[in-house]
Amino acid sequence: MKILYISLAVIVVIILIALFVIAQNSKSGNAPGLANGILQDCPSKPNCLCSENINDTEHYIEPISFNPTTSKNLIQILKDIITELKGEIKSSDNQYLSATFSSPIMGFVDDVEFRIDPIKKLIHMRSASRVGHSDMGANKKRMDLVKKLFNEKY
Repeated sequence: MKILYISLAVIVVIILIALFVIAQNSKSGNAPGLANGILQDCPSKPNCLCSENINDTEHYIEPISFNPTTSKNLIQILKDIITELKGEIKSSDNQYLSATFSSPIMGFVDDVEFRIDPIKKLIHMRSASRVGHSDMGANKKRMDLVKKLFNEKY
């Protein structure tokens, strides 16, 4: 019985070390950015959402619509929301914003991107985990919260 407990303890330690290494690897890299002026499509993994490709029903999320007659700075509102949600702004200009969020326990990194389409009056968004397969719905919950907060502040 003692050998079973020791074996289980070794397996748990190995799993924790592997998770730590994967989490550390997720900290390197950058958001995919724009391709041909739009947010990039999601990979086949379920840990990504994007509003740019309406045909990708598995990963599609509705963009945020806005009224262009207001003088509010859309990027600044998004920056304020990212900061409020404990994200870190990585880059921005007047029509694109990139940020990261890290999970509280292991520090797994998710990339979050926004692209303002002034012609269609939409804010497109993409949120994806850098590593792993599933995110247990974390990206969807985060983007739903971003939408809610944006609508409250706008």
